[in-house]
Amino acid sequence: MLSRNRRSYSERRRSPLRIILITVAAAILLTVIVGNLLRVTLGDEELLALQELPKTPEKPSFTSSVRNVHAYTYTLGSSLDRVWESSHASVSLNSPDGTLSYTSPVASHLDVPSHSERDLEVSMDRLNEAATYISGVFYTKAPTLASLSLCDAEAARDAALMREFLREGGDEILLLGLPFGNKEVKTSLILSYIKAVKSSLEDAPLAVALPLSAIDGKNGHSLMASVAAECDLLALDLRTADGSRTPEEWLAECDYYLSQYDMRLILSETQTELIAAAERLSDIQTVKKTGE
Repeated sequence: MLSRNRRSYSERRRSPLRIILITVAAAILLTVIVGNLLRVTLGDEELLALQELPKTPEKPSFTSSVRNVHAYTYTLGSSLDRVWESSHASVSLNSPDGTLSYTSPVASHLDVPSHSERDLEVSMDRLNEAATYISGVFYTKAPTLASLSLCDAEAARDAALMREFLREGGDEILLLGLPFGNKEVKTSLILSYIKAVKSSLEDAPLAVALPLSAIDGKNGHSLMASVAAECDLLALDLRTADGSRTPEEWLAECDYYLSQYDMRLILSETQTELIAAAERLSDIQTVKKTGE
């Protein structure tokens, strides 16, 4: 009687180990069965693709000429000398009136007018030989942002052009000319346009430029926060800066916005003194960040 009880107790002690072994064996068997089913359902290449881990894209690096100061916009088909010097380029995709700076299959399909016969694919192939990072500057036509339906239609059309540029080797989009501060255009519609474009670009960075007149007021911080929530980067459009102040005075007025919101600065190529002052400031800020 005693030996039977001992045997029963010993068997009870071994039962967890048996359960573990049975579970492991069942898991192995299930894995084999599922693997065989996958092989029957999928081809070898499809199976390998299914098992491959997703790759994390490398984040691009920036130089001050593109990251902080947009002043020299490259025209497709032009000389690459300046691009070779900095290796980063801002490409003008269209004019303020919406006329494209190139021709392409998507542009032809959408019947978007162009003032150049430069082919996008050929021009981008040349540019990619010299540039390691390419920012596409895209002007948005203000009159069409009059209602939500028109806004969505405009965003879909523009995003199709932007995606084509990105597929040809572009790295990001910078929206310029949005009608911030225009009382005839609701800010909510502008934000809807930005959101629609951003969702269409997927992982590509989207930067949005705001004029100083739109943010230098009591609602400026609220506006920048709303725009920042819909895009990746903010830029300050200072192309209207005139000779009423020195370049240092203009930059001093903008310094808070540039540093607080990590904004880029949009300048005209003709603003030579302001460009020089801005690039000096950019270099100083870059040194400070590196030192930190």
